[in-house]
Amino acid sequence: MRTDVTYDPSFGSGGAWGGELGVGGALLPLDDAGLWGAYRTHPSAIQRQLGFYVEEHYVNSTAVIPFIGVGAGYTWLSNRRDDVSDDGLLIRFQTGAKLMLNDNLALAGNVLLSWADGDLWITRTSTSDTNIGFSLGLRFYY
Repeated sequence: MRTDVTYDPSFGSGGAWGGELGVGGALLPLDDAGLWGAYRTHPSAIQRQLGFYVEEHYVNSTAVIPFIGVGAGYTWLSNRRDDVSDDGLLIRFQTGAKLMLNDNLALAGNVLLSWADGDLWITRTSTSDTNIGFSLGLRFYY
């Protein structure tokens, strides 16, 4: 299970904070696969996401383990400025690393590049179909 606090610096003016929850496990030959749900809020908009992700971890002899991942899902955007809602398909790519704190707990950080089939991210002056965000979170292994 993973819980992440997310920050999208380009979402609206001043960025947006949010959270993600992922539940999954090893799916051979991939190291991690599962479902994620996300919620991001900003004074001008709310965004929700639901999707499937896979990750490949590059295990080495240190406590720091880099990984890459890809996900696909659906996103909903509610724009508070003009009371307009939109939704669309979502594809995202990520790269990051996790620091193993013990056998069952890791601190993970990553960079997310997301693309949607509509202008579903609010920027400072308009909307966009791409976004770069960051996340930091805890991952629990059981």
